[in-house]
Amino acid sequence: MIYGSSVRNLVMQRQFLDRKAYRSEYNELFRLMSPVRTPYWCRPGSPPSLAHRAGFDEYSYVFDMRSRREIIKGRFQGGGIAYIYADELPLFASVYSRDRRKPSYDEFEILELLEREGPMTIRSIKEVTGLLSKQISPVLHRLQQKFLVFEDQVDDEWDRAWYLFETEFPDIILDESEKEETLKILISRFAYLNVFIDTKMLKSHYQLPEEEFQAAVTKLASESTLKRVTIGDEEGFVLSEDIPLLEKETFPPGGVFVLDRNDFLCKSNESHLSEKFNNEKHDFHRTPVKPTMMQFILVDGDFKGYTAGYFRIRPNILEDIVLDLEESEAINRKEEILEAVRLVNDPDESPIKRYCGEKL
Repeated sequence: MIYGSSVRNLVMQRQFLDRKAYRSEYNELFRLMSPVRTPYWCRPGSPPSLAHRAGFDEYSYVFDMRSRREIIKGRFQGGGIAYIYADELPLFASVYSRDRRKPSYDEFEILELLEREGPMTIRSIKEVTGLLSKQISPVLHRLQQKFLVFEDQVDDEWDRAWYLFETEFPDIILDESEKEETLKILISRFAYLNVFIDTKMLKSHYQLPEEEFQAAVTKLASESTLKRVTIGDEEGFVLSEDIPLLEKETFPPGGVFVLDRNDFLCKSNESHLSEKFNNEKHDFHRTPVKPTMMQFILVDGDFKGYTAGYFRIRPNILEDIVLDLEESEAINRKEEILEAVRLVNDPDESPIKRYCGEKL
């Protein structure tokens, strides 16, 4: 028998939500969670984050890693911005690069310009070509997805230089990895961190077609790397080596974490969370627009609620804290939950208006 509590306990351990990670542990966690997104709502140039996991000043540490090009910016999951280790470019190019050998006419023009002029910012491309920024940016983003150009995000400046990929990474061969083998590597990493997985979860994080994962998962199961199991009424897969750990009942540590929507754990469970916390089920007390789910609330290793409000360029608006807890537990843990929310939302700039519908 596989215990759900043991799964949650192992997830908390492996994602360093039970204790803070040292730098070496953080480095490995960053690799396993890659591509690592920036926070869901942030200003351009913000570095990626593994919130709550680091036992040191994460912002400065990651900022320096980026400045040294140990980690680099790209467009991976559906064209979204995320970061990977530079030495893993071949790995991720094998699953995310698209039609590298078939640039369109406008893409070819930008490539030719960079080859002739060298690194250029969007502003300098605009001056040379007469094109508008809104015409240039989509072309660069497509080329970025094809691993043909590189955006040098070494700081948080808005006007960044763009390079030909091959001039910055001449020793990297992007076509040497087979896609199926790469998917098997990514699935094994994902299963290690999330313990109990299915193809919907894989699709949510990596933003690749579910059918591609189905074939790779079947292959890993046939090789005995993965084993199909049932927990309650849910079917999924675990690493075969984890079975002995999960057949012994253990429990996750108590505590509350408020996680960004782009957090690895949230993205892994995005499909489940969107079904569990459906905005239409909740009454938001005559607010003019239904507030969005801003952050998810993890209680004792299980998702039990979310903050509801509005993202703004200025301070965000927190309308309510919505919880899926028994009323008595919601009352008993009110201060603990409020403190966790305030830890990631400045209480002066974004005061919490309600708790479970009750005005504060």
